[in-house]
Amino acid sequence: MLTISATVTNITEGSQPPAILRLTRTGDPKYTFTAHLAVTGTATYGVDYPPFLTNVYFSCGVTAIDLLISPTNELFVENNETVFASILPDASYAILSPSNALITIKDAGTNHTPFVAITSP
Repeated sequence: MLTISATVTNITEGSQPPAILRLTRTGDPKYTFTAHLAVTGTATYGVDYPPFLTNVYFSCGVTAIDLLISPTNELFVENNETVFASILPDASYAILSPSNALITIKDAGTNHTPFVAITSP
């Protein structure tokens, strides 16, 4: 039995600590399996944030795995972007609710075009 949740749902580019997607298994932890995730959203996987595993291996005794989302502060101003992760079906586990998680990445606002004012000739 498997769930996914976001421990932080809003994060600013380049900030710390990172947002976390937490996969949690319930039931008997003596079995191993690989959880499969689909990652979508308006943020680009591997560009707006470093890539992370989408096939996550649960070894015996492990009940939770955290996937870190550390957004990159890019060189241009942009709107908020999203990371949407959902658990994909597999015969080795049952999907419980919540089965998806959403993280919003806010622009750092530090890459605006500089304002220059001439105060004297």
